[in-house]
Amino acid sequence: GSLLICSNQIKEKKLKELPQDFVIFATTSQIVNNIGEGLRGIKSKNIKSIPTNITTIKNFEPQGVSKDFMSYGSSAKNLYLLLLEDL
Repeated sequence: GSLLICSNQIKEKKLKELPQDFVIFATTSQIVNNIGEGLRGIKSKNIKSIPTNITTIKNFEPQGVSKDFMSYGSSAKNLYLLLLEDL
């Protein structure tokens, strides 16, 4: 899975500039099947002004552990999800 974030949450900062630990408050209705659905959700909720700096956090392993080429250079973060059921 991935966490999709944008300028509404992190302003114009880069992932490397943010803290190592993230606490995420989310509802079950915010969970989608793929990144495309997430991008459509962001666009539909922000019709007048689409946020900038849209990025994903998808490397949940500590730095240096992942050997996957696709995750090279991404910032690993400790994510803690507090999920509220709203359906």
